[in-house]
Amino acid sequence: MEQVSLQVKPRPALGTTTAQASRREGWIPGVIYGKGHASRAVLVDQRALLKALHTKAGENVIIKLQLTQADQAKGKPKEETAIVKEIQHDPVRGGIIHIDFHQISLTETITVSVAVVATGESVGVKQDGGVLEYLLRELSVSCLPTQIPDKFAIDIAAMKIGDTKHAKDFAIPSGVKLLTDPEAAVLSVLPPKVEKVLEEAAAAAATEGAAEPEVLKQKKPEEIEAEAAAKTAEKEAKEGKKKEEKAA
Repeated sequence: MEQVSLQVKPRPALGTTTAQASRREGWIPGVIYGKGHASRAVLVDQRALLKALHTKAGENVIIKLQLTQADQAKGKPKEETAIVKEIQHDPVRGGIIHIDFHQISLTETITVSVAVVATGESVGVKQDGGVLEYLLRELSVSCLPTQIPDKFAIDIAAMKIGDTKHAKDFAIPSGVKLLTDPEAAVLSVLPPKVEKVLEEAAAAAATEGAAEPEVLKQKKPEEIEAEAAAKTAEKEAKEGKKKEEKAA
């Protein structure tokens, strides 16, 4: 597992206004916490953080947090080993606005999520127009920090429409324990979505057509006049009957 160094410095003050000002200056607010340690608010250089997160290990990279001389003067070590626990992104711009570091020991087991990657091209997709769907993007495992896999790759070339890969189908390295349900579906090749939509639309149209009443033929002018005259005569007859009843 790849390890990188990252310098951090104490945050002078907390609060939204201070955090926004730090981001404008190129610093990302963060917190360091861990078992048996009080949490500490820190600032991380944005460019250095992005570089650390763009290794093969991604967010599972082991980070050696380089502390400032001020921290060391307070009796804290020169560096602390940590992993990224949580990253918050701006909902509009997508940039990192906050990061949580979790202190770890390289000799103690931890739980992490590792990305799933499909390799090759499914025959069901290539020849039959199927669609590869990720039902899970990550698998949860426990292992020593130094044994965290960069990713879980699986060959999908032989997958046909209707085939599914489960968590148990992935090769799990020695020393790594799979925590995700082994029977959990991870990848599946589905029928072509376009054809499915067209079939559903055709079926809906057929059902709607069967439910619609038969369209009446357009009436001729003389037929319309005859119906109007009949309605007028009927109305006059009813009015005449009412007058006779009143006279009686």
